[in-house]
Formats: sequence, structure tokens, C-alpha cells
Amino acid sequence: MSVPARAGALAGFVVLAGYVSWHWFALIDGPPVARWVACLAIATTLAVALDRLGRARPGRAATLLLAALLAVAALAAGFLAAGVPARMLPPGGWDELRFELDGGLAGISQIDLPFAGRSDWTRIGILLAAPMALVAAAAVAFWPRGTRRELRRGIALTLLVTLYAISVTWKSPDSEILRGLGLFVAIAAFLWLGRLPASRALAAAGALLLAGLAALPAAARVDSSDPAINYGTWRIFGDSRTASFDWDHSYGPLDWPQRGTELFEAEGASRPLYWKTSVLDEFGGFGWSRGDGVAGFLIEDSETVGLLGATDEMVAARPEWVEGLDVSVLGLRSPLVVTTGTLQQIADIDAQPSAADGTTLALGDPIEPDTSYSFTAYAPDPSARLLRRRDDGHYPRALERYTSLLLPQRASETTLSPEAAPVGTLSTVTMPIRGKRSDDGSDPRSQEQRRLVAGTTYARVGALAERLTRDAPGNYEAVVAIERYLLDEYVYEQDVPEHARDPLVGFLFRDRAGYCQQFSGAMALMLRLAGIPSRVVSGFAPGLADPDREGTYLVRDTDAHSWVEVWFPRVGWVTVDPTPTAAPARTGTSAAPGTPLGLAGIAPGRAFEIEESAQSGPIRGLSLPDGGRDEGGSPLVGLAWLTAILAVTGLIVTYRRRRGRLLAPEGAAAQLRELERAFPLVGAPARPGLTLLGIERAFEAELGPGAAAYPAALRANRYGRRQPRRPGPHERRQLRRALGRGRGIHGRLRALRMLPPGGPAAGLAE
Repeated sequence: MSVPARAGALAGFVVLAGYVSWHWFALIDGPPVARWVACLAIATTLAVALDRLGRARPGRAATLLLAALLAVAALAAGFLAAGVPARMLPPGGWDELRFELDGGLAGISQIDLPFAGRSDWTRIGILLAAPMALVAAAAVAFWPRGTRRELRRGIALTLLVTLYAISVTWKSPDSEILRGLGLFVAIAAFLWLGRLPASRALAAAGALLLAGLAALPAAARVDSSDPAINYGTWRIFGDSRTASFDWDHSYGPLDWPQRGTELFEAEGASRPLYWKTSVLDEFGGFGWSRGDGVAGFLIEDSETVGLLGATDEMVAARPEWVEGLDVSVLGLRSPLVVTTGTLQQIADIDAQPSAADGTTLALGDPIEPDTSYSFTAYAPDPSARLLRRRDDGHYPRALERYTSLLLPQRASETTLSPEAAPVGTLSTVTMPIRGKRSDDGSDPRSQEQRRLVAGTTYARVGALAERLTRDAPGNYEAVVAIERYLLDEYVYEQDVPEHARDPLVGFLFRDRAGYCQQFSGAMALMLRLAGIPSRVVSGFAPGLADPDREGTYLVRDTDAHSWVEVWFPRVGWVTVDPTPTAAPARTGTSAAPGTPLGLAGIAPGRAFEIEESAQSGPIRGLSLPDGGRDEGGSPLVGLAWLTAILAVTGLIVTYRRRRGRLLAPEGAAAQLRELERAFPLVGAPARPGLTLLGIERAFEAELGPGAAAYPAALRANRYGRRQPRRPGPHERRQLRRALGRGRGIHGRLRALRMLPPGGPAAGLAE
């Protein structure tokens, strides 16, 4: 292929690749132009490099190896340009990358486009398709070896058009007919540029214009509202439009629906809120479930009224914590009503008034799609300073309901393993409330309850809770210590092993990995063992904020979640979420960049406000859900990395081409011209009739015997009877060092230019 043909083919590729990839990047609200340019530049650079590599004609194995390295480097650079952090590109980071993409792309088919959410990994997951398609198309179309060029161009064309087709099917753009005409022109450029003779270019352009004009009437008659293939009605895995949940904890591999089904929309929120469905207030030896709570107590009882978390005094003191919300159910079926905080009033639905445990039950039929209702709720959003000030140690005695646990007796010491042990007797353990003041400043039951815990299978959990909270001056600091420990020492993982008897013990001391049920269940368990009133709540994370309607959140099945509530004096039940931010429920969660994370819940894993101080030290592994810390790759980083790879590859190709000239039959003449050019470096200009023997003697006299080896080997090759091999890289390197020795950096660079690595330059061979 001639130079104009190659240039035309590259230009056609750039036109089509740029056109289709821009439509893909337009799936993001406010398309990242710099990232688009970087991805297109990376693919174009790969195409140019592969084309030049094919013309360099090194060995077949070397060609394939270099081409593969270039393709891998371009793909990695494309990932960086799309926003993937560099630390995730080596094999050691692939698990983290897969995990982040799994969370970011969960329910991707249900998101609104162009995507305007604040989830970094949803955005990155969408963008990644572009560099993958562009790099694959460039590699296939310009691969330096092999036949079937037309077939490879057809595959590349299919890849690029498929990227365009998916983008416009996923999000129908404006001016569809004009965009289709633009695609028509871009395809023609890809197929014809560089292949069509200049004499026929005008005729081809005219034919292209006529074909496009002829297609316009037919395209205008197509009814876009009546698709020939309605993929939206496909049901591969059943009906994904509705979802229901079993809120009790099971701790096996996560089986909650994660199809991206839109469950409900909440309007009127002043901030991101956690949506409560079920309160799990009873630990029965295995896990957390919903018990009777304190529903049997009279609400007017002064000792129990605080358990609701919203006395009249609390509401009057903090009216800004009262939320008025409207909920529209889209795809959720549940006998429990979705609320938040502590329910105050509910309207437009037949529901039982909130039980003392905070759960609201729908009377008659369960809530289902097209149900709408309104409610007001008390949802505390206190600062750390307020919690410290309010924690005066005054806890109603009835709150010991929330420091009570049923724990199984420890298996016999002769039993080989806890799993093989027979089911033991359940002991009721009720820890005195931590910091609860008595006349003498201590509770005589504390040691007795600790001895009971030591005799159960949860002895290690009790010891861990005591160790973590021993030095905490107040309950706020104790909660922070346990949350910090879980966030720092454990990882999020959905596919976890099942433990027949002690799943939370297995999570804490064996697996050290789990999802929201393990994190929230383990935290509430340790809090109760430390004497801090707590309970587990199941429901949904805040969801995806509607950018066009302030205070409106769309909640999907991927937002299903479990967290902890902790009771604080004169504040009530406060949301605490110890699950790391890698949880899928954080995908749709949003907050303004730089917003401090508060108790009401900005994102799982950071709902409870931990203030930095010299006493607590920095918090490791935590970041804002978006915008607070950008570890994503910059487009310039991707381009810089690819440029470095291409520079190294160019040096390798140049070296191999010069090495080929060194071994070619005409190489001897080129080597002789090199020596004539280098002769002035020894202090004497080259004179007419200079022979190899003369050069050899001059080099030996001025530079030493080592420098004479090169011209001696060249002379023997040219004039010897047996024609031994010509001098190779070793002799060239030895002479180059001798020529530059003692002449400073300038002399060494001049010697390198006179005798470059590999072999003579191209001009000397002519």
C-alpha cells in the first residue's frame, strides 16, 4: 500500500472512530471532551504504530510480540483515559477493578440517560466501552501481519458501528436522520479513503450524496415509536419490573434482587436519607431478626416513650430534623411500609401506626406498584459535638431491651469443631448500659454478665468489643471505635461462605469479608456486648438524586441495604452505617463535592460522622463518595504512558531495522562509510585513499588495541579468503566507547551519532 493510501486509510479510521465514540461519550451528561479526545488519540496512535511496524519488516515473531504489546499498552492507556485508577491496571488490582465495576454497573439498564449521577464507577463503567471498542478496531484494521485485509477491515467496521448502534438505541438522540446520514458519510470515509483513485473521488462523492438523499424519504417514514424489535419487552430472567425482600438476616451468599428495578421515588427530602423498612431488634444466637420490640409497652409510659426516638421535647427542640415526604411506589411489593427515621404521621395508605420498634405494617394488601402515600418522620442529623454533649449517661431502664442478647452456650471442649457440636442452651445476656450512672458509679451486674458471655460461643466477640471500647471516654467514641475497626480491617464481598452456627463469628475472625448484613450485624452485636443500646435496620440506601427535582430520590433494588441505629440521650435513634463504600447500594448515592458526611447518611460506610482529632487520629481508607478524592486516571496520564511505550517501541523497531542493514550484503560498504565519518574523532581528517588497514592502525595508535578490533574484523571479512563474520554489536559498542572516552558528554554523544546502536543509518547504505 502506497503512502497516500495508508494516510487515507488512517484518516478514514479517525473519522469513523471519532464520530461513533462521540455518540458514546454523549451518554454522559456534559460529555468529558478531554477524555474523548484522549481515547481517540490513543486509538489513532496505535493504528499509526501498527502500520509502521508492518512496514519495518522485522522477524514475524518479533512483529507479533511488539504488536501485542502495543495493543495491550493502548488498552491500558484507554482505561486510564476513561478514569480507571492506575493502581488497578496491574494484575494485583484486577479484583478491585472488577468489584468496583460490578457495583457501578449494577442495574445499569435502568439508569436515566444522559447519566448525571455522582457515582464515579457508573460513569467509568459506561465510558470504558469506548476505548475497548476503539483499540480493538484499530488493532484489527491495522494489524501488521497476515492476509485477509478486507475481512479485518470488515470486523473493525462492525465493532465501530455496533458501538454507535448501542449508544443511539440506549439513548435516542435528536435529529436522528441527520445523525444517520453522518454515520453513512463516516462509513464511506473508512471504506474508501486511500483506496479510491483521485480521478474517481468526485464521482464517488456525488454517488454518496445521491444515495443519502434517496434514503431520506424512507427514513422519515419509519415510526420510531413502533420498533421492529422491541428489546425492552424481553424477559430473560423473569419479570424484573417488581421486587420483594426478606429483611431478616441470613448471612449466606447475597441473594437479594439486583436487576436495577426501580422500586419507589421519594420527594421532599432535605438531605439524603436512609429508607427504613424493617427493624431487626432481636439477636437469637444465630443472627438478627424482627422480634416483638417494645410494642407491648404503653407509649405514655415515661420510661419507654424515649424508645420511639421522638418525644415531643425532641421534636420541639429540633424541628429541622422533621421530614415531610411523598412516596410513589414503582416496583416494590412489601407488607412493610417504607419510611425513614421515626414515623410521626402517615396518610393516603391504610397502615398500622408505627410500632415501638420503628416498623410500619401495611394493613390489608401489601404496598405495590402505583401506591402513593405521604408521611412525616423525625430523622436526627446531629453533629459529633452535639452527641458528645448530650451523652450525659441518662438512659431509660427500658433501653436495656436493646443491650440484651440470646447467646448459645459454648460447645464442649471435647467437640472437634463448633459446627459439629450439638445445639446448646441459649443464655439471655443483658449488659448494663455503658455509662449509665448509679449511686456508687458502678453496676454490680456488669462482671456477672461478662462471665455469662465468656461461657458462650461469642466469648471472642465480647472480648473484642471490650478491647475496642475500653478507652473510649463516652458512648460516641465507643461507637466510632467499632465502626472504624470494621471499616479498616474488613472488606466488602457478596459471595461469602455459609456458617451453620456462628456466621458473625466467622465474619469477624475467619472470613474478614462480607456485605451489609455481616457489617451491620457484627457492629450491633459488639455494641450490645459493650452495653450500648443498638439495633439493626433493613431497608434502602438514599438512592439516586434527581438533578432536575431538588429533594427527590429514585431508589432501586440495588440500593437494598442494612445498617445500625444507636440510641443517644435527648437525640433518639441515630443512623450508623459500617459497610464500606464499595457496596452496590452506594452507586446511586449522591452528595455535593466537599460536603461533610453526616449522620443522616450520605453513603454507606461513612454515614456516622467521625471527626478528625489528635486523639482519634486519621481515618484510613475513607473518602467522599464523589469528588472528594479523585484517584481516577487523567487523560493526559494515559497519553503520556502510551507515548512512552510508543517511544520505546520506536527505538526497538529502529534498532532492528539497522541491525538488518548491518547483516545485509551491502552492509560492509555502509560500515566502511561509518568509519570514514568517525575517523576525524581520532584527531586526523579522513584523506583520499584511506584504507581499512590505515584506519585500523590509526585507531590502534590513538585509541588502543580494543578500538582496532572493529576495522580489523571488517577488513578480514572483505578481503580474507574464508570471509569471517563482519563485526557485530559487541565490536561496535567497544569502538564507540573508545571514540567517546575522555571527550566529555559532547564527545560521547558525537560518537553515538557516528556509530549508532544496531547498525548503520539508512543513508549510508546507499
